[in-house]
Amino acid sequence: MIDALRARGVPTPAAAALDTAQDVRAWCARTPGPWVLKRDRSWGGSGVVIADTPPEAMAAFRRLSQPARMACALRVLLADRDIYSFMEASSRRPMPVVAQAHVSGMPANIMVACWRGKVIATLGANVVAYQGRTGAATVIEITEAADMVHAARVACGSLQLSGFFGLDFVRCAKTGTYHFIEMNPRLTQIGHLCHNGTTLIRSLLHHVRGTQVAITSPDMLDLGARTLVALFPQILRAEADSVRNASAWIDIPWRHPALVEELLRRPWPRRGSVARLEERLRPNMPYGKSVDRSEAMGKLSTLLQAGMITDMPLALP
Repeated sequence: MIDALRARGVPTPAAAALDTAQDVRAWCARTPGPWVLKRDRSWGGSGVVIADTPPEAMAAFRRLSQPARMACALRVLLADRDIYSFMEASSRRPMPVVAQAHVSGMPANIMVACWRGKVIATLGANVVAYQGRTGAATVIEITEAADMVHAARVACGSLQLSGFFGLDFVRCAKTGTYHFIEMNPRLTQIGHLCHNGTTLIRSLLHHVRGTQVAITSPDMLDLGARTLVALFPQILRAEADSVRNASAWIDIPWRHPALVEELLRRPWPRRGSVARLEERLRPNMPYGKSVDRSEAMGKLSTLLQAGMITDMPLALP
């Protein structure tokens, strides 16, 4: 995908597949650091390492390319209830690793609705705040970047795609240019947002059916003129200072109190007793510790005081 987009004029960082330790040494010798190493079939930044030195790159390659130790896989199975990592560890097959040159800047992404190789609608976002050094976005700014739209059209036409996909970018701090990083062949975390009176899902349905799709959810909140959005419930795991200082609108579906109540709880994989014990024993969780309902309500109060929430109900079920 990187090669295909680069051939069509889309800026992309240098990249290479790493199969051996010699590949890592050769990559570090010819490419200025820092370097980004990614394990295939990972998500949410969990399989991404930014290495600042050749020894760090080598250590990252060895860790990412090897299947998880059975003890670690068993811990993930018991704590996170993740059977897929356990199955991968059981296979004992090495994992594909890709290296990319590091682009200094902030992440950005675009979600695309398409049909038979034609882009129907897009929604782009610059990431304002995110979890950890490689984690998911917590605050985004809606944008209409021609660079991202062009890359989306090239990717869609080249692969003759139908449905939804997302492209990740880094917006270069010096030039403002969007550098394509990777593709997500699925709905992404901005797919639910209603912008300019419609959603990507509604746009695709309208195109496929050939008729206007009625708004079946009258409580769908349109962003309207808002461009800065704090994603819920991701914002609840952000640092307290960033929550207080943010001026974003937070997309809480208040008109669905049962859904809000569910999202205020810990993520489903982290609700078990083993996961709770792990979070007590481990000083540093990769993207922060899970937030209990009482902590979540405290964060909501902070957001209310900061003016990010203006219509918080007095009570939830």
